[in-house]
This record gives sequence, C-alpha cells and structure tokens, in this order.
Amino acid sequence: MKSESEILKLFKAPHELHETLAKRVANDLSDTIKTKGYASLMLSGGSTPRPFLERLSQERLDWAKVRVGLADERWIDPVNDASNEKMVRAALLRDHAAEAAFVKIYRDGMGAEAACGSIANEIQEKLMPFTVVVLGMGLDGHTASLFPRHPKLAEALDPAGNAVCITLEPQSAPYVRISLTLSALLSAKHCYVHIEGAEKLAVLREALAGDDMQQMPIRALLGCDNFAVQVYCSKEV
Repeated sequence: MKSESEILKLFKAPHELHETLAKRVANDLSDTIKTKGYASLMLSGGSTPRPFLERLSQERLDWAKVRVGLADERWIDPVNDASNEKMVRAALLRDHAAEAAFVKIYRDGMGAEAACGSIANEIQEKLMPFTVVVLGMGLDGHTASLFPRHPKLAEALDPAGNAVCITLEPQSAPYVRISLTLSALLSAKHCYVHIEGAEKLAVLREALAGDDMQQMPIRALLGCDNFAVQVYCSKEV
C-alpha cells in the first residue's frame, strides 16, 4: 500500500480544494486534447463533488472535445434527484462546459443487467482509455459503487478482469447500480479521489493502514502498483 505522503494532498478549506482540483483536471484534459484530439472525464455522484464540478465548468478549455461519463450510476430515471446523471448535468454541463458531450448509462425501459453489455461497448468506444477519473469514497470505504463484502466484489476488483462494468445491488444503499470495474478504472491516465472532512480523512488513513479489499474496496485502487492515484482532501466540510 502506498504511504499517505505519496498520495494525499490536504487543504484547509473545501474552496481551496475545488479551485486546485478544477485547474488540475482542466490541464489534464487540455493536454490530452492537444495530443489525441479529444479527452474523456469520468465522474461519480453524491453531494461532495457538486461544488468542484461547478468550479470546473468555469474553466476555459475546448469543452466541445471533452466526453463526460459516469464511473457509476443508480438505475433510476435521470429526472430522479438521486441520479448521478442529473447532478452532473446540472453542476458541470453549464457555463463553458455546456459544449461537452455526455455519454449516459441509464437506458429507458431496460433493466440494468440487460443493458450492461451495450453500456460497456459504448464506454469502450467513446470513453476508454479514460483521460481523467474523479472518484469519491464512502465512510465504509467504497468507491464508485463497489461496496464492501458484496458477492460480486472479487470479480469487480480483479485488475486483470475483462469486464468494463458490472451490475450490483448494494446491501447498505438503495437502488441497483452499474459501476465501472477496477480494471476499467486502471485505464485512466489520471485518477483523483475527492473527499472532505475529518471523518473521511480518518477513513482514508484506515484504508492505507490495511490490505483487506473486501472490507474497504478503495484499497484496491490505492494499492495498485504502477498506477498513480492522488487523494484531494479538505480538513473542513
């Protein structure tokens, strides 16, 4: 497992984190656009990333050449307030970032399991390898929708696995989900974990101190050799 000093960037206040991370992600995207012609940005949902995404939307870059996707999604209509798609559209796809293309996961009228194959194909075709992935982390050590002790977790965390995404129903959270697997996440050129507050910082330190990935799935990402992941954390919420 990597040490805290290797991966952690600590900020006093959230606005300092949002400003720094937004500029870093914008630079990553711009650099890849220059060399590849387009870039991809993969995001998770929840309440924590919204202010960061709002700040990112103000960055000036060639957003028309950016493709935005989701690291995980609840299998619910995007009009639902719990939808990651709804949050990302409202927080990021505005201002300068309104020109970015969004690659959605949810398929109206289909079940998650039935749609998973076509979703994986579209992610591979339009988004992979990912330029930037920005993830969160729950107090239970989950990231994306990879929850502790889930029956599919070993499959999802196989770094050599072939699956791009899996369907799962968390035991500790509502809604069926589709989530990227670890092997898909490892295609990212840049990977950031965005957390805020002392409680999340304590969870991160617990994750770094152990190696049981079933207990804390975030460990699978933090501990991967030859994969650079950075954690941006503010002391305050």
